[in-house]
Amino acid sequence: MDTETIVAVASSSGRGGIGVVRLSGPDSAAIQAQICGRTIAPRTAVYAVFREENGDAIDDGIALLFPAPGSYTGEEVAELQGHGNPVLLERLVARACELGARSARPGEFTERAYRNGRLDLAQAEAVADLINSATLRTARAARRTMEGAFGTKLTSMIETLRAGHAMLEASIDFGDDVASEDLLDQQLTLQQRVVDELRALLTVAQKGVRLHTGAVVVLAGAPNVGKSSLMNALTQIEHAIVTPHAGTTRDVLHCDLVIRGLPVRLLDTAGLREEADEIEREGIRRARQALNTADLIIEVLDAQTLTESPQMTQVNSPEITAETIRVFNKADLLPKIPADVLALPVPELWTSAVTGYGIDALAGAIAGKLGIAEEQPGDFMARARHVSALKLALAELEQISRPVCRDAPELAAEHYRTASKALETIVGRHSTEDLLADVFSRFCIGK
Repeated sequence: MDTETIVAVASSSGRGGIGVVRLSGPDSAAIQAQICGRTIAPRTAVYAVFREENGDAIDDGIALLFPAPGSYTGEEVAELQGHGNPVLLERLVARACELGARSARPGEFTERAYRNGRLDLAQAEAVADLINSATLRTARAARRTMEGAFGTKLTSMIETLRAGHAMLEASIDFGDDVASEDLLDQQLTLQQRVVDELRALLTVAQKGVRLHTGAVVVLAGAPNVGKSSLMNALTQIEHAIVTPHAGTTRDVLHCDLVIRGLPVRLLDTAGLREEADEIEREGIRRARQALNTADLIIEVLDAQTLTESPQMTQVNSPEITAETIRVFNKADLLPKIPADVLALPVPELWTSAVTGYGIDALAGAIAGKLGIAEEQPGDFMARARHVSALKLALAELEQISRPVCRDAPELAAEHYRTASKALETIVGRHSTEDLLADVFSRFCIGK
């Protein structure tokens, strides 16, 4: 455990609400006792007046003490719960520092919880995810990670891989058993079980990364097909100016919304066409930049022109890798769908930004393409580094085969070792100080 005691404002609901100052470290109880003028009994809410050295009151409220190791950080933790006035809270922090504490770094409370074995690294990251969650769905996913939904599965796989590795190493030490068919069967059964589990976990983790990062969805298409109207219809707010004149949108407009519990940034772009004035050309350049960074593209076409020449939107250029939903907008302007249109390939969606027809279906299609259509009980929050580690472990294990185990058991053992180490980096068993510094620097102070 750390020998220094740290202090910070842990939370504040602002003036008129509650504010919490938290200490963690060996001197927490002593500092708390000096501020409160009395020793606080463990795990008992005690009313106290928080005082200066000369006896003047700083604030009053509830004092709590959590002895080590049964606290959030695994250290002695003391809390002073007072009024939410930032001035009073900062004065309490300063008073604690006068008595020997120091101000905590961003994320240092959770970092201590990790270093003291109270949380694994994935759980620690989920604390920040929970704090920053913008929707109830993402908050629930972060909570599942905090509760060990991810780490428990990883730990089980790591132990299985260690058992397989040990079995293989033992066979190498006793060379007569290396080619044993029973041993090879055991190795391949174990390897296949972990590979299957990894593939399933990777699918859920990739979904968890999407929940963590949100998504960028770009509306693109020719001028005057109703992109801005669709943005307004999806958000139910008039973010974009809508006129009958082509080229009204000259820049990339954006707004944030929630679709099926996923935070989405929706971008409305200038109409893509060859002939344009200088200002519009700049808007088109920015539109193409947005397309190159999109997670999903909604290609908007005018339903009225289905029987005419193709609308050249340049959405399908080789540089663009995002998936695309084709939307035929302005369906309300068709008295009926002509027979020759019915003979065309069925479009993904018909919409009318004016009447609202197809807008809910479009939202559902967006969620489906992004892989987050339905919330599942096993969903959890994940990071890009988690997915990279899972992919590395999977790639290593897929190289283990019967011939490798029989003819090159040392190589099979190395695949086991590398796969285990990759999984261990997720929960923090093999993590560099640089990685830890990066993880915890993203927290706010007091967490």
